[in-house]
Amino acid sequence: MADISVDYVGLRLVSPVVAAPAGTTGTADLVRIAEDNGVGAVVMRTLYPYRDDDRSRPHYELIRHNLGAMRSTTLYSSEHAALWDSDRYAEELRVCKEHVQIPIIASIGCVRPAEWVANYAKLVEHAGADALELNVHCPNVVRDEGPAFVELISEALQLVKSAVKIPVIPKMTPQLENPAFAAVAIEKAGANGLVMFGRFTGLEIDIDHEEPVGQRAYAWHGGPWSIFYCLRWISSAAPLLGIPIAGCGGVASAEDVVKYLLAGASVVQSCTAIITQGYHVVKSMNQGLRDWMDRKGYKRLDDFRGRVARMDLA
Repeated sequence: MADISVDYVGLRLVSPVVAAPAGTTGTADLVRIAEDNGVGAVVMRTLYPYRDDDRSRPHYELIRHNLGAMRSTTLYSSEHAALWDSDRYAEELRVCKEHVQIPIIASIGCVRPAEWVANYAKLVEHAGADALELNVHCPNVVRDEGPAFVELISEALQLVKSAVKIPVIPKMTPQLENPAFAAVAIEKAGANGLVMFGRFTGLEIDIDHEEPVGQRAYAWHGGPWSIFYCLRWISSAAPLLGIPIAGCGGVASAEDVVKYLLAGASVVQSCTAIITQGYHVVKSMNQGLRDWMDRKGYKRLDDFRGRVARMDLA
């Protein structure tokens, strides 16, 4: 049987499928379910700045587009603040580490890195996080998507790297003019890995009420349709980097996992598929990946990873 284990930022994963940060990774009970269904690692739900007197509840909506036979779906969501303060987040992380064997990656939102990122990073490291993901483009108050974004993410990265010893993995926004160029700059700033990408910023409008859906603000959207953009830029960035990429966007099946690996990703993160289908979808992803590798005669993921990225796609 094909071996689908993988090394990612120094961590050994039994599968390249990683549960992306969302409500489905917010508690130790959910993390245990993820492990039982074959997830290689879990990125805990993002820790955002917390203010008990002013916080909005997360909003999720599955939008089904009315396109006749050409149906598609979008997971539309907004998480503008934390449900827990940092101490409560750290405590849940400790519980996770006590009850599961798979790596646990903490995620923190970096709106003003000079003010609080280093303290949060130290806290989650002390709680036992195996790695740390910097979710720089969430919440959506971070709107600069040009060169200033690279400066922001580099500042946050260097600040955190000086504070902790665990691997630090920035999460890139897809809304950049040249994500491959940005990825190279972020690697030079000291990243141990990269997530490409977070979800897209978008706006859905309720035409009956004549207002934005959800919290009356811009929100995040993703779904199976987003995989094409992500594959395009991962395949461009992978040959330029010496650090691993976690591909994220539109991962709904084993075929999608294979596509990301062929494009040069080391692991893939899944969110929408898990939210809409449950964690059992990961079992089918893992089995489908093994079946494809057996059919092709591949023994390990390294036997085919990056094959498309090495082609001349200009």
